[in-house]
Amino acid sequence: MGYTSVNAQGLSAPPYFASFLCCIVAAVVSDRWGNRGHVVTFFAILGTIGYLILTCVTDGSKTGARYTGIWLATCGIFPALSINIVWLLNNQGGESKKGAGMAMLAIFGQCSSLISSSVFPNKDAPFYTTGCALGCVFTGLIAILAMGLHISLTLENRKRDRLYGQVSERHRVDVTEGGDQNPAFRYLT
Repeated sequence: MGYTSVNAQGLSAPPYFASFLCCIVAAVVSDRWGNRGHVVTFFAILGTIGYLILTCVTDGSKTGARYTGIWLATCGIFPALSINIVWLLNNQGGESKKGAGMAMLAIFGQCSSLISSSVFPNKDAPFYTTGCALGCVFTGLIAILAMGLHISLTLENRKRDRLYGQVSERHRVDVTEGGDQNPAFRYLT
């Protein structure tokens, strides 16, 4: 955005601190509601809007709008991803499945590090429109997939309630017997 190195570093700290606070708020809200899908979707939409602003505003004099886009992107992406990790772990029946799920998530998640150097090339400076546009698309995809998974898990829970009867939220399910196929296991939506 045309700032010196020191000023750019100083301006990057507040959005990241705010995203840290958003992660805490997202964790508290999703835990109180017992609902991860809506929280992931909300923050992914926030990140999508931020990336959309960064993609569309290519006027170098509109640093305020671009800085707002950075705030929205960071405050949306980090909470969505952190709650997504927790959501994955909540819905794995058994320690082996949790371990395998985390490993797969880490492998696919690290692909973004490899890809980012290609989609944010120096020739696209200073706006990096291609990278921001791809960030917008994939963050929007997170919102759509999170809501789809939320709906799918809600329907599966209803199906299990019809087949096996409702289970109290206080009921402790032993997943050593059948894992997430245990009749008392319900997915966290």
